[in-house]
Amino acid sequence: MTLRHGNRIGQGGGEQAVRELQDLAAAGMASGGPTEDEIRQRAHEIYLSRGGAPGNAEVDWLQAEIELRTRKAKARPN
Repeated sequence: MTLRHGNRIGQGGGEQAVRELQDLAAAGMASGGPTEDEIRQRAHEIYLSRGGAPGNAEVDWLQAEIELRTRKAKARPN
């Protein structure tokens, strides 16, 4: 899977996140999702939350995307 920012998910590094995104898409929650800029900002916040320590940018991106999509899905009226 290639992310919109051009990185690839490493083996094992983002498999759970990919499954969660697929689940959200299957549940119809992926449409009307966050913008790329919103995801980028949240991913940067995740990076900063670990004190700028090295990590996995792709997993940060996926975590941010999951969080934002879940928030938007919960905020939508039924």
